[in-house]
Amino acid sequence: MQSNISSQRDSIAEKQPPRTVDSPAHIALLLQRLMDADCAVTVTQTGDHRVTQFFITSVNSAQHTMEMCSAEHTQSRGPTVTEVKPANLHLTSQIDGVFLSFSADLIKQGKYTEKNHTTLAFPKEVLSTQQRENYRILPRMMNRPAIQLDGPAGSTCGEIANVSMGGALALLPNNRDSQEVVTSNADGQLVMCAITFDEDPTVVTSARVCHHHRHPATGEIIAGLTFIPLDRETRVQLQRHTSRIERENARWR
Repeated sequence: MQSNISSQRDSIAEKQPPRTVDSPAHIALLLQRLMDADCAVTVTQTGDHRVTQFFITSVNSAQHTMEMCSAEHTQSRGPTVTEVKPANLHLTSQIDGVFLSFSADLIKQGKYTEKNHTTLAFPKEVLSTQQRENYRILPRMMNRPAIQLDGPAGSTCGEIANVSMGGALALLPNNRDSQEVVTSNADGQLVMCAITFDEDPTVVTSARVCHHHRHPATGEIIAGLTFIPLDRETRVQLQRHTSRIERENARWR
């Protein structure tokens, strides 16, 4: 019975509208993740039906610009820059089960080392739509659950930025212990994950680190965790906590 309720809740959650990200620091982090993961970005120009795929090659948080190169080869043998008319581009991409959509102003474009090269201004906002099997819940910043990760190389503690029945995003201090724990997955080893919600009993499960990178502003290590399929008791326990977080979030909207 509880399993059916959980499935219904996840299905309903997936139909929620996109979340708008408008914090410059958060936008910079999303762009950095797309670059680090080498995710293709599909670009279309407003009023134009042409579609081109680019890859982000640099993100400048200070100047709020990003540079991209396409994989389409040209006949250029050196760097050239062409003057462009002001244009607004629509961009889409996907990473870690999240579909991203945003618009950005074109600054300049040209050719460099036989590839089309484009510089864009940061988008003012990004629409983020989750397409995971399980919808992730975002605890309020002042009330994030604590997490402890124990791996073959040691242990580290941090906070949970979001959590679902399928995994979580952990914020860890940038130190040697955290580095050793998140890189232990390179050998296919699992980490033991213990999440503490307030004063309630800790939720303990095994997990695999599916990705990790450093936050460009704070230096924290951001680690994506995929839970090993939960047993019934752990799933019910975790569902109870995420339901409470949803209710708390609703009161602050």
